[in-house]
Amino acid sequence: MKKLNLILCLLIAGLNTASAQTAKINKDTVTYGASKIYPQKVVQLLYGSTGTKDFAYVFVGSGWTTGVHPLNADNAKGTVLITKVYKMQGKCYAIGTLQETQGLQAKRITINIEAAVDNKEIKED
Repeated sequence: MKKLNLILCLLIAGLNTASAQTAKINKDTVTYGASKIYPQKVVQLLYGSTGTKDFAYVFVGSGWTTGVHPLNADNAKGTVLITKVYKMQGKCYAIGTLQETQGLQAKRITINIEAAVDNKEIKED
């Protein structure tokens, strides 16, 4: 009986990992689930997934002088114009600019695509 339970558990675990999604990048388009993200696409932000509704997988900053920081909850329901997509260390990212920026300098946004889609921080197509 224990062997049967072990075999069933391993079989179920194998089925779960076989159905897991992974982001794929082809030229300048990232495909993940129902989403396709590419340069010049406008991506709709939803709400952050932290307890304070800040974003955990959408970041703001250039990375050069000030680093990158999680985007705060004030930017929920905003839009991001994608300018570049890339893959680094097995994860797909999108870079863009926040469209509802007040002031002269547009905010540079970096999105961890798989995590943001899975945690409903960006709208899936």
